[in-house]
Amino acid sequence: MDKKNKKNVKKNERERKSECLRDLRTEIKRIICCLFLFESIPEDEIVLEMELVMSCKHI
Repeated sequence: MDKKNKKNVKKNERERKSECLRDLRTEIKRIICCLFLFESIPEDEIVLEMELVMSCKHI
């Protein structure tokens, strides 16, 4: 039972990491698109994106 629990914990960790990376990739693509289109990104959005990056670094 203990082995199975460890497997589930690892699986959940992997899923959380991949979800976080997926979100991060989406944000990076959006920022790049905005840069190419010369659109400005509101400061509060940049702060949110930085928080997302930092949360991924902790994983």
